[in-house]
Amino acid sequence: MSENKKTFEENLNRLEEISNKMEEGDIDLEEAVDLYEEAGKLSKELDETLKKAQEKVKILVGETLEDFDSDIEEEE
Repeated sequence: MSENKKTFEENLNRLEEISNKMEEGDIDLEEAVDLYEEAGKLSKELDETLKKAQEKVKILVGETLEDFDSDIEEEE
């Protein structure tokens, strides 16, 4: 892993910062486009990280991804 690679949480926090800044609307068009581009890249990276985590979970539960509470049976 490269040293400048951000963690999932850091990327998610940055995406939230960008969203808040764009919602405020106090930015010019050029900055808005730059932030939109950065947000797209962050979103893609976050999605890829989540997909990798999902695949790991599938492996751990026997190739079938189920809800965490799906194995709980109600006692009669």
